[in-house]
Amino acid sequence: MKFQGLVQISNERKAGRVLSRVLYRTLVLLEVVLIILTILVLAIPIQDYARRDFGLWLKNPSPTTLNAFREKQREEFYIRLGIAMPIGVASFFLGLKLYRSRKKE
Repeated sequence: MKFQGLVQISNERKAGRVLSRVLYRTLVLLEVVLIILTILVLAIPIQDYARRDFGLWLKNPSPTTLNAFREKQREEFYIRLGIAMPIGVASFFLGLKLYRSRKKE
């Protein structure tokens, strides 16, 4: 009877380790996805954001329309940065948590 109790405790510990291993791997995968998403948000421009101003500059190539187009491009960068910042912060803190809870051998 005592032996069965020990086997059950041992099986529960193994199940806990397997679950934590699966959870750890899932969180590592999430970390990789968040990093890739942050890079893509920063690298890929928003389609058609400055298109209207670009069309106006093509019809009337003057310094004022060029400045309006350039300002719209800068504004787009800050919008992308605003989208990427929370993703990057979440990625950083998740990476920090994963680093602290890694398997130490």
